[in-house]
Amino acid sequence: MSLNASVLNRINAHTTDPDIRAELAEMLGLTRNGIPQDDDTRHYGLAVLNGEGHQKLSDPSTLPITLKPKTSTAPESLRNLPPAKPIERPRKPAPRNPPPRPALSPHGTEAAAKRHVMLREPICDVCAAGRLARRKPIVNRATAKCATEAGYVRHLREKTVICQPCREAHRVYKRASAARTRARRETEVVVRRQECGTTRGYDAHRRHKEPQCDACREAERLRAQARRARAKAAT
Repeated sequence: MSLNASVLNRINAHTTDPDIRAELAEMLGLTRNGIPQDDDTRHYGLAVLNGEGHQKLSDPSTLPITLKPKTSTAPESLRNLPPAKPIERPRKPAPRNPPPRPALSPHGTEAAAKRHVMLREPICDVCAAGRLARRKPIVNRATAKCATEAGYVRHLREKTVICQPCREAHRVYKRASAARTRARRETEVVVRRQECGTTRGYDAHRRHKEPQCDACREAERLRAQARRARAKAAT
């Protein structure tokens, strides 16, 4: 049943006065000047066709309603087919000899301790004792003695007053380090480059992993001094 027919049925059920029915149909746009908007009578049976066209309706409830039977658009050979059956897929048979499940690690091992943590349960005493036994012992470093370079560094780390023996040991250490540096520079071969005497030359020496010449060291020293001056002026 079409929408117009259902609406007209509601109007007919609401009132029996033909004038009120015609007025409601006009207000809802189903008819205009008593003539239905759709001239197809098979849906709601309100339009009566004659030689002069549409006849004006007086009582829509007196006209029969004829519905068009539903027809299938499928070919004749496909109309009476039986309903399709669901496809039954074969189930995969269970293995005859399933592989055995791996045995759980015994208590006291690291795997068992992690299993406790994964299950959100407290670690048992056996697993805790095993973890404690596997932990590497913490060896306390011996306290650096005074009158050595290590003692001098300990004073700096602990921010304590540096004693005189540690100062003397540090002075001796620096002298020995400078002597080793001078000896290494005397034996090493310095490669002279076109950029020597500039910061680019210093960077080239470092890039090729070779000793820097005196001119390049001086250029790098001046660059670092200028950088420190700019940082100090910015603050």
